[in-house]
Amino acid sequence: MRACEKLRTLLSAVLIIALVLPFRTSREPAAVFNDFNYQFEIEENSLDIYTLRNCFRNASLIAEAECVGEATYGGRTVSLFRVLDVFAGDTKSSEIINVSVKYAVGERCILFLADENKGEFSYRKVYVPIEGGVMQSNGTTVRMSDGRNVQISSIKREIDAMKSELSVPSKYMFYSNMDELLVGCNECFIGRVDSVSSYMPTLCRSGERGETIRSERNSLRIDVTVLNSLGGGLRSGEKIAITQVDNMYRNVINASTLKAVGGGDTTWSLPSNGDICLFFVIKSPDDKVNFFFPVNPYQGYVKIRSDGRLNSCSNMNPAITDNFTLLMFTSSFYN
Repeated sequence: MRACEKLRTLLSAVLIIALVLPFRTSREPAAVFNDFNYQFEIEENSLDIYTLRNCFRNASLIAEAECVGEATYGGRTVSLFRVLDVFAGDTKSSEIINVSVKYAVGERCILFLADENKGEFSYRKVYVPIEGGVMQSNGTTVRMSDGRNVQISSIKREIDAMKSELSVPSKYMFYSNMDELLVGCNECFIGRVDSVSSYMPTLCRSGERGETIRSERNSLRIDVTVLNSLGGGLRSGEKIAITQVDNMYRNVINASTLKAVGGGDTTWSLPSNGDICLFFVIKSPDDKVNFFFPVNPYQGYVKIRSDGRLNSCSNMNPAITDNFTLLMFTSSFYN
């Protein structure tokens, strides 16, 4: 009798495994067989990929940091964190960052932070933790919001995989005149083209109608040295990367009419190695990476000839005419 009961219990456990395992997703932690009493438990180091992707997508800085004190700016108290390791974003180890929420001195965390001052000029940048974006760390593991411990190496591995995805604009705006073009781009500068890569298959993501769209597209990289910044925050001598993806013309919208702009891949051309160009670029939608896109495929690059005249890389650029010179451009810009 006892043998039959044990056999029945064993068969029930096997049936549970057979029914449950096929329906597991990447959001669910693994179930492990614990002992001969047929008990199950959740793996302690399982990682919630869904939550991590949400945190990654909404953060502008991801870092492991330690609270070293607090400060008050304009009557507002912020916590001071010393950065220990940067997973993604524009900061360096040992830098002190300001976080809007109060923490205890000595508390060590992995922080997924949004820039509260995004789009504004501010003397002090203040970061705000995103929802679920604070994980207590002991240097080896972090404690998730549900109490589970996860290896930091697992988080780094997943973040590196997500960083390999190229975040591209969902649309590019087209401008009818120079004034609109200067307002529409994030950076305007004179630069030298150091190299132009070949198109390579790239996993891309973009945000459309509140959803994240992933697709494989071809992209290339243009490495540029800034010679003279005419608008924006780039400095002379700084080296930047401009990313171009295929079929950009399909997502170009006229900023005045909000209608699609016609054209195609044959109506514009890429700059070549050694070209000196006037660049109009926009920042990546992902604040955690430091590269740029042309403002649109027709108005992103304007070659500067040896006589100072500007040659647009496209015949669809009303902001730059054939008789426009660099001197005329800079004079109108600064006036």
